[in-house]
Amino acid sequence: MAINTFLTCPADCNDDLNLGALDIDQDCTNYDQYDSQICDFLLTPDSALNDPITWGEISPKTAEVDLDQIDNSSIDGTLSKLFSGIGEIGEPEEVVVNYPKGKTKVVKYIYTMNFRILNLSEDQYDTLRQFQCGWTSFKFRYGSLGGFLYGGPNRGIIPKSARTIFPKGGGDTDKDECILRVTWEANGDPDRNISPF
Repeated sequence: MAINTFLTCPADCNDDLNLGALDIDQDCTNYDQYDSQICDFLLTPDSALNDPITWGEISPKTAEVDLDQIDNSSIDGTLSKLFSGIGEIGEPEEVVVNYPKGKTKVVKYIYTMNFRILNLSEDQYDTLRQFQCGWTSFKFRYGSLGGFLYGGPNRGIIPKSARTIFPKGGGDTDKDECILRVTWEANGDPDRNISPF
């Protein structure tokens, strides 16, 4: 299973860690606080001809989208799909190894995203049920209400598992929904760009 490498960590105990710059005045009340709810899930099949996103590398890091490479009506696997929903990622599970003198190191994180899709038209329902086959031949990126797209270059994040669940509530006002649950392993959180969506 591929581990997503989003960070370049020191290879040796003698190598310095590049901490980068920080804001000088961190307790002022004039900085933006961004909404964290996930609202977009961009899926790019391994069979897709092109990556729909050009990842920005220069500040301000802004992703550009080629909308011709995203088509929710396409059924041949050559184009990306964009899902809308309500999602979250909790704290990741840490895989830790022990070192001498009581030291430990997190060698990877296991992330889980739960993405609720409320639009269950016939086409959406049939497509989402396909995730119950255990399909992971895709990469993905996710976008937040705060205006960011996460996932980095090279088509995005490699999933470890993906499945859908269609819970049925027993209340008088409960509605149909789908939960797309995706897990992945990485050495840290993914890169982010300003979202083009």
